[in-house]
Amino acid sequence: MAIGNLDKAIDEFVLNRMNDIGMNQPDSLSEAFANFKNAAKALRDSLPDELLPLFRECENAFSIFDAEIQETFYRAGFADAVRLRSILTEEE
Repeated sequence: MAIGNLDKAIDEFVLNRMNDIGMNQPDSLSEAFANFKNAAKALRDSLPDELLPLFRECENAFSIFDAEIQETFYRAGFADAVRLRSILTEEE
């Protein structure tokens, strides 16, 4: 498989896995996210109007940061799985 095809396959795998987890989150993750949303709402509701654009900017930055973290860990996990498989294959 050419490197470009491998990269594309990894991209598709990571995206599908992220979507799977997003649809079937563990309860602890759902609870943590609900707590975050409640705290963010309480903060937003207590801010004066002139600070709301800054709050939205922080929300957007956090969303991008969260997505990057998820993708980084999925890619690292995938790379570890490929490495483990090659080690096990060499030992056989």
